Amino acid sequence: MKPLFGKDAALPARKTIVFLGDSITEDGTYIALIDAYFRLHAPETDLTLINLGVSSETASGLSEAEHGFHRPCVHDRLERALAETKPDWVVVCYGMNDGIYHPLSEARFAAYRGGMLRLLEQIRSAGAKAIVMTPPPFDPQSLDGAADRLLPAGEPDYSYLRPYEGYDEVLARYAEWVLTLGDPPVDNADGEEIAGHAPATPAIPANAAPSVTAAHSATSATSAIPATSATSETPAADAVVSIHEPMLAQIAEARKANPAYASGDGIHPFAPGHWIIAKALLRELFNVTLERTPDYLPKRSAESVDGTEEASAGSRYFSLIWQRHRLMSAAWKEHVGHTNPNGTAGALPLAEASERAAALEARIREHASDPALRLAWRVSDWPGGERTDFMLEGREGFVILPRKPAEGRPWIWRTEFFGAFAQADDALLERGWAIAYVRLSDMYGCPGAVARMHAFRRFVTARFGLSAKPALFGFSRGGLYAFHYAATYPGEVSALYLDAPVLDIRSWPGGKGAGARSPREREDCKAVYGLPEDDAAWAKASPLDRIAPVAEAGVPILVVVGDADAAVPFAENAAILAERYRALGGQLELIVKPGVGHHPHSLADPAPIVAFMEAHR
Repeated sequence: MKPLFGKDAALPARKTIVFLGDSITEDGTYIALIDAYFRLHAPETDLTLINLGVSSETASGLSEAEHGFHRPCVHDRLERALAETKPDWVVVCYGMNDGIYHPLSEARFAAYRGGMLRLLEQIRSAGAKAIVMTPPPFDPQSLDGAADRLLPAGEPDYSYLRPYEGYDEVLARYAEWVLTLGDPPVDNADGEEIAGHAPATPAIPANAAPSVTAAHSATSATSAIPATSATSETPAADAVVSIHEPMLAQIAEARKANPAYASGDGIHPFAPGHWIIAKALLRELFNVTLERTPDYLPKRSAESVDGTEEASAGSRYFSLIWQRHRLMSAAWKEHVGHTNPNGTAGALPLAEASERAAALEARIREHASDPALRLAWRVSDWPGGERTDFMLEGREGFVILPRKPAEGRPWIWRTEFFGAFAQADDALLERGWAIAYVRLSDMYGCPGAVARMHAFRRFVTARFGLSAKPALFGFSRGGLYAFHYAATYPGEVSALYLDAPVLDIRSWPGGKGAGARSPREREDCKAVYGLPEDDAAWAKASPLDRIAPVAEAGVPILVVVGDADAAVPFAENAAILAERYRALGGQLELIVKPGVGHHPHSLADPAPIVAFMEAHR
C-alpha cells in the first residue's frame, strides 16, 4: 500500500481532513492533540480538521434492544457530510458499537464488514482518500460496576449497559479484518473478488445469535459483503491505522506500575488512550514518529484541562485548542445532521461558530509562538549523566551529558535504535562522551532526513557546547542515516561506527537481492526518496553510490557485522563498502562475527569499539 506521505515526508501545505466515528471520535481528544501538534510545531501547514463523530453511531446499522433508541448509522448522513465538507482525506473509526456488545456472530460481523466497505467506497467516490482505523479495545477492568454489569457467554441478550465480558475478543477480530483493508483484494471461495477479507471465522454457538432491533436498511445484518469498485491492484482503503493493539499495550504498561489503572470507562478511553490514537495517525499519515507525552496532556478528560492564568503555559495552550475544537465540532455535526435524537446542546450555526473560532485562533497563535512551549525542554537524571529532552522542528531529540565531560566534549550520535545493544554507548558515556539522538524513524536517511539531521547537529553543538564533529553510530537501517550524513557533510564527522548496516536499499528493504523483502518498509522508503521502480534509481539513492566524498575527507570507519546476516546480507552491503572504501584509500576496520546473523548487534566486550572511537575523536 502506497503511503500518503511523499518525498522527504514533507508535510502537506493544505489539507481538509474529516473524522467519522462514534462517541470516541465525537469526544475528539485525539483530533485536538493532532491539531495542537501542528499549530505548535508546523504552523505553516494549513490543516482543517473537521470532527463529525456522533455518539452511539455504527457503520453496520445494528442496534441492541436495550439501547434507548436505534443506534444512528453513518450511512444516513454520509452523502451530505461529504458534500458539505469537501474533504481531501476522511478518517473513519467504527467497531466499538457495531458488535453491539455481544459475543462474536458471523451475522453481525458480516454487517460490519459490509457497512465499512460501503463507507470506504463512497468516500473514494467523492474524490477523497479513505483512511480506516481499527476499533479501539474494550477494557472490562475499567468498566464502572464491572462485577455487576459484565455478562458471561450464553446469556440471551447483551448491551452497552451489560456487555459480554469477552467483548474485546470481538473487537480484536474486527481489528484483524480491518488490517487487511490495506491489502489488494482477494478471491473468496466462490471466486468473487472482494475488497478486504475476513479471517476464518470459528463456529458460532447457537446461543450467541444476535439480539438486535431492525438493522439499517442498507446494511442488513444478514447481507453479503457488497461488491466494491476495487481492482486487483487497489486495496479497499488508502491507509490503515492500527490502534487496538497499541492501546492495549499502553494499558498493560500502565498496569505494571498500577494494577488498578483505569484506562477510561471501559468503552471510552481517557486522554492517554487518545494520545495513542493521535500518535498512530501522525505516524501513518505524516511519517511523524513521537514517543514522549506532551506536558499538556490531561490525565483523564480534556474537559478538565486548566486554562486559567495560574496554569502552565502548555495547559493554557491546549485549553484554547480544546475550546476551539469543541466549538467547531458541535457546529459541524449539527450542520451536517445525524440521526442521534440527542442533539448537541449549545451548538452554534456554522457561520457564527467560525467567527468565534477565528478569535480563539488568534490567541492560539500567540501561545504557539512561545519558544519555550515549542522547545518543550525537559531535564532528567540518567545513569552516568543528565538527559535533556526537547523538540526541534517538530521532532523529538535529546542529549545525555556525562557527569565529567572528556576533553574536547566528544559525542556519539545514535542515528537509530537508541538504547539497543548499547554496550559501547554506555562505556563511552563513562569515559566522558555525550550521547545524542533525534527521532527521524522511518525516513531511511533520505535527503529530508539528512537536512533535519544537519539542523540537529547545529543546535546541539551550539546549545550544549559539544564538539563540532560527532561520531555517528549507524545500526542496521541507521547505517543509511549515518553514511548519507557523512557523504553530505563529510567535514562534520569524526568517525563512523556501522553495525550490520544497510548500505544498499535494493538489498533491504527492497529485497532485490538475497536480503529479506519488507513490503511495508519498502513502500515507505520508496516514498520518502521519491523513487520510481527503476533499479538504477534505487542504486543511486544508496550509500554505496556515495562512498567517494567520505573517503576523500578521510573519515575513519569501523564496521561490525555478522557473516550469517540473512536480513541485511554482508555480501550486499558492508563487504562492498569495505572493498570500495579501501580501494579509494579510506581507513576502514572490519570486525566480522562468524556465524552471527543480524542480531545481536555490537560486541559483548565493546573495548575494540571504544578504542576506535577514542583514537579518532
